[in-house]
Amino acid sequence: MTNKQWQLLLDLIEGKQLASIPVGFIIDSPWIPGWVGISTLDYFTSDTLWFEANLKAVREFPEVLFLPGFWSEYGMCTEPSAFGAKCTWHEKELPFADKIIYSIDEIDRLSCPDPQKDGLAPFVLKRLSRYRTQIEAQGHAIRFAVARGPLNVASFLMGTTEFLMGLRTDPEKIHKLLSLITEYLCRWLQVQKAAFDSIDGILVLDDIVGFCGEPDFIEFAKPYLQQVFNAFRAAVKFFHNDADGRVCAPHLPDLGVNMFNFSFLHTLTEMKEWTHNRVVLVGNLPPRDTLALGSAEDVYRQVQETIQQVEQAYWQLVAARRNLPVIAELVAQTEQVLRYFEIRAAFDVQPVQVANTRARLAGRRAELITSINQIRDAEAQLKALINDPSLPIPDDAAIIPTDLPAIDAVVLNRLVEIKTALDNRPELAQARAAVQSARTGVTVANNQRLPRLDVLFRYTVNGLGGNPDAAFDELTENDFVDYLVGVQFEWPIGNRAAEAVYRQAQLQLAQAIAAVKQAIERVVAEVDIAYRNLDTRYREMLPIAAAVLAEADNLRAIQQRADRRDPTFLDLELNTQTALAQSRRSLLDTWVQYSIGIVNLELAKGTLLVYDNVRLEPRQDER
Repeated sequence: MTNKQWQLLLDLIEGKQLASIPVGFIIDSPWIPGWVGISTLDYFTSDTLWFEANLKAVREFPEVLFLPGFWSEYGMCTEPSAFGAKCTWHEKELPFADKIIYSIDEIDRLSCPDPQKDGLAPFVLKRLSRYRTQIEAQGHAIRFAVARGPLNVASFLMGTTEFLMGLRTDPEKIHKLLSLITEYLCRWLQVQKAAFDSIDGILVLDDIVGFCGEPDFIEFAKPYLQQVFNAFRAAVKFFHNDADGRVCAPHLPDLGVNMFNFSFLHTLTEMKEWTHNRVVLVGNLPPRDTLALGSAEDVYRQVQETIQQVEQAYWQLVAARRNLPVIAELVAQTEQVLRYFEIRAAFDVQPVQVANTRARLAGRRAELITSINQIRDAEAQLKALINDPSLPIPDDAAIIPTDLPAIDAVVLNRLVEIKTALDNRPELAQARAAVQSARTGVTVANNQRLPRLDVLFRYTVNGLGGNPDAAFDELTENDFVDYLVGVQFEWPIGNRAAEAVYRQAQLQLAQAIAAVKQAIERVVAEVDIAYRNLDTRYREMLPIAAAVLAEADNLRAIQQRADRRDPTFLDLELNTQTALAQSRRSLLDTWVQYSIGIVNLELAKGTLLVYDNVRLEPRQDER
């Protein structure tokens, strides 16, 4: 991480306004090796390949905040190995640390490891130390001390199921294990800090906290995480949990955490609410499954879905703001009628009529309060989705919508809309590519069924002598040579292996074709639903608007009958006011739903980015 990027991170944590929202995510072994074209085992065992892979990432994406940056790690094995866990390594898969605790009583025999001597931790330090000069020569620095969390490590030492069961059956033993692990983790973080004076951040990764309910989190996770995050003073305290984050999120400020990488299964809106907007959030596109392992179509689809959420939140804010004057006018009208009733209370107005009007007024005032709160909620949701540092949720700055909902008819042609969707939906492009790949597989498998005919040519130089030196000398003279020319024909009896592979390829092609048909049917259905909803909303607007005008004329006529403003007539006026307000709100809802329907149709067609003038540019080497 460069000095500029680190300062950007600090500015985020301090709540400063930024010109643009930065892009950042955790960079680690699950996806880097495949991305650069090396095996997972090579990435772990070769310091050179590890450095070159990380260097390639920061060079190709210089604007991205890779966290923690040049991470020296051995998957999930670094911390468990210090306790004696056997680590199993694979060429193209992540390593795994075997459990060492088979009985709960075995916890008593464990002792705290030395992070400078035990397990893989010394290798982590050596790799960073060896490449520190090269890292800093590229303008980067080692910024974070990194460790797996105490529950994560415990789950490897015991087994996840056994550990979680132990929370209930043997809490004292589990506390003893977690205390021991936490002691080691604090020492491990402190050793990293002592080795590299550029470190001013702590990164802790623990997904097991996502499997705990709140009582278990408070008892078994919170106190130990607090100790880990206070291993030394750090400006950035970064927590990663891509399991369920609902339980831990409200407690993060108490842990000292000021930055949180959460699961993409949660929305930014939800996480901002759960953390009370006191923590910098890192999300929300899946970095591995979409950005690394996914295709361009996956990124395109994820961005479209995110934009759809923003559009819907915007129109919901429009609806909330437009609803406010309707309720406010209804309150004012009710107050006017109540004053008239109170003036005539001594003449021809019954007490029950006054009480009834007061009750109506109280209910409408409550609606007004609710309407104001709905505006605040809609603003908070939109701010959370925009995730703009200049619009923090606690800030009282209001968002005033400037675009009005659409009212003009959208020219629609069902067949044209379906054709557009079939041309633009990213999942259809992926499905068609899968069919093409399967066809290629069938062609290759079919070629393997053919007889094999090879032409052979061999030229051999021999060295003959009484001793190795003499034989080598003869070899250089080219005096004794052999030639071999031949033809080799092979056709296995039954050819069962090749036929089986060919049949498998045919079945895979059939599956791919079926998947395309299913995807097409799903897309057509989604476009049909969006098309009908949009058409329905537009056709609803005209009769509802007519109802609003009729109710307004009715109320106006009642109010102009000054000579008949008796209690019965005033009660009719109140009912008409309510009917008019309901008609206006119904029209407003249909109006807004019509605009949302346009967005949903564009999403169903796969053209939402074009509709919103958003462009996703490929990198230069992908064009």
